[in-house]
Amino acid sequence: MMTVEVFYQSRNGGWNSAGIVDMAEGLAFSDKNITLKLTVAADGAYELEFTSCYPTRVKLEGAIPGNNAWHLIPCCIHGDNNLPNAKPGQYPNLTHEHPEAIYSSPLWEFRADRASHPVSIAVSEHGVGAISIDPYGADGTRNGVFAELPNKFGVTLGHANLPFTFVNKFCDHDDGRSKSTSQPVAAGRVTGCFFDLPGGTRDSVRVIIDRLYRRYRECPTFKKSFAEAARAVIDAF
Repeated sequence: MMTVEVFYQSRNGGWNSAGIVDMAEGLAFSDKNITLKLTVAADGAYELEFTSCYPTRVKLEGAIPGNNAWHLIPCCIHGDNNLPNAKPGQYPNLTHEHPEAIYSSPLWEFRADRASHPVSIAVSEHGVGAISIDPYGADGTRNGVFAELPNKFGVTLGHANLPFTFVNKFCDHDDGRSKSTSQPVAAGRVTGCFFDLPGGTRDSVRVIIDRLYRRYRECPTFKKSFAEAARAVIDAF
C-alpha cells in the first residue's frame, strides 16, 4: 500500500528523485552529485547512507492512497490540530484553510527531536503508513520529520524547519516569525523503520508508537557500585 520515494536536494533547494524504494531490494542510486544506498530488513528497519559533492539533505517521502489522510507527528501535528475549535496562531495547523495566517500551512517540517517520537504517520481509509528516523546521526546531524497534504509524510537526513522556526507560538507576524533553518550535510548514515499497515486504523498507531518507545527508551543503569554510592552519600554528609 505505502510507497516510498527517495529525493536529494539540489543546490537551488529543489528536490531530485533518486527512485522508489523496493521494500525487498532497497535502493541504490548514483549520479554526478550523489551516491546513496538504502537497505531494508524484513521487519521494515532500514539503513540509509550517502555521500554528496555538496551539502544536501536526503528525503524519504511516503505516500498512501486516499485524499483525506489524517497526519500525526507526535506532539507536533495531530491532523489540523483541532483548527475548528482553536483559532489560527495557537498551533501549527496542517491545512489549506486560512492562507493568510502564518501558522496555517499544507506542509510542516520539524527537527525530529521536537516530536515525542521521531516518526511521521498518515492514516487513510486504506490503512496506515509511517516512516521513522533516528533523531541524530553519528556525527551529530539533526534529522527531520515532515507532513504534507493530502497524503505525503516522511523524514529527512539533515533537518529543516518549514515554513519557519517556532520561537514563541503566541507572538505576532511582525516580529515573531523566525526564519526557516536547515542543516544540509555532505555525507551521512542513519537508520529508521518503515511501517506499512494496509487496513489499519488510528488504533494501529499505538503499535507504531510502542515499537518506537521500546527502541528509544533509555532505562536508568547503575554507574557506580553500591559501595561507591554509599561512600558518596557518607562523604556528602
